[in-house]
Amino acid sequence: MLYTEIMLKNTLYGNGVNDDTLAIQELLDGDEAIVKLPEPEKFYLISSPLEIGSGKTLMLGKNTLIRLADHADCLMLKNKGDGKNIALIGGIWDMNNKNQKPNPVVKKVDDDSLDIYAGNKECEAEVFGEKIRTATRFDDRVYFGFLMAFSGINGLIVKDVTFKDPVTYGCWFGRVENFTVENITFDYNDGNPYPVNMDGIHFHGLCKNGVIRNLKGVCYDDMIAFSADEFIEGDIENVTVENLETYNCHSAIRLLAVNHCVRNIDIRNIKGTFYQYCVGFTKYYAMGNGVYGRFENITVENCNISKAPMLKKYKKDPVHRYPLFYFQTETVSENVLIRNIVREESDCAVPLIGVEDGADIAGVRAENIEQHSSVGEVSVFGKA
Repeated sequence: MLYTEIMLKNTLYGNGVNDDTLAIQELLDGDEAIVKLPEPEKFYLISSPLEIGSGKTLMLGKNTLIRLADHADCLMLKNKGDGKNIALIGGIWDMNNKNQKPNPVVKKVDDDSLDIYAGNKECEAEVFGEKIRTATRFDDRVYFGFLMAFSGINGLIVKDVTFKDPVTYGCWFGRVENFTVENITFDYNDGNPYPVNMDGIHFHGLCKNGVIRNLKGVCYDDMIAFSADEFIEGDIENVTVENLETYNCHSAIRLLAVNHCVRNIDIRNIKGTFYQYCVGFTKYYAMGNGVYGRFENITVENCNISKAPMLKKYKKDPVHRYPLFYFQTETVSENVLIRNIVREESDCAVPLIGVEDGADIAGVRAENIEQHSSVGEVSVFGKA
């Protein structure tokens, strides 16, 4: 069966064999504000990034599958230049990672260990040279393995979407204001070549005024990352995060800063188990020796969490086990409240809140903490 539209120059197939890129892009470039793809015979196949412009909504059925063609080695969706009022609703977006270039960030040290972040600086240098802080939008001249990327948008909605098998991040945001991300599922396999550096939603600088809710699935890095000094620099602020559920996940949320600030973040209702940490207050690793990352007005509440067994690929001798709330060295946390936490621990007796030497946690409070452990006594505060 072929899907055809009288007004289309290109055929919309949906048979999983013929390339649908040109037809879908033609629809996105047309006059209709809402582009609703019909249910395909099998799935839509694309071979280059789809681009969505201002005032456009791309709508798919919740179970409609779009798959990236083998060896396409590119994003699946991005926005056209700076814009406003863009929405993506529905669909299973499958990057087909086993058949793309492998993760460019991970480097194998030997048979038993990986340098997970070895390639980041190289990728950044290739795109932005020595002036990476001058970036104002996502630049895809270099392959990062992201499934989608949005930058320079005022008014963005991403909802009812499944991100399936990215090489690295499911979705990247930078310089996005007034956004809603909700009802998201992460369906990740074990990576190409390893299950590492596979974030869910990754926010870079100048993202503000947003709501993130109802996320589920397992990510092999941060389910949500707020990184204020990576690629695009600027404060990240005024975001509500609620209703995350994940088990045997790397981490729920990571906050990263060094020259800028992550502030006014309300986090509530996390349920799950984590082999690294639940929430990390960390310094962006690539720059700023001696400069402290800053976090202000952060609340984390109403969580039922515990540790998960370490992912096999991370296992080393000895294995470092992070606390559930991790405060890294050279960070300052001001007015941070962690409350209403329930922990039923059966994996390892690390502190609930762990602090590295050199971290300033004078502004951190913990209230109404309930911990039960079958693997030894667990403290509320301790060394990370």
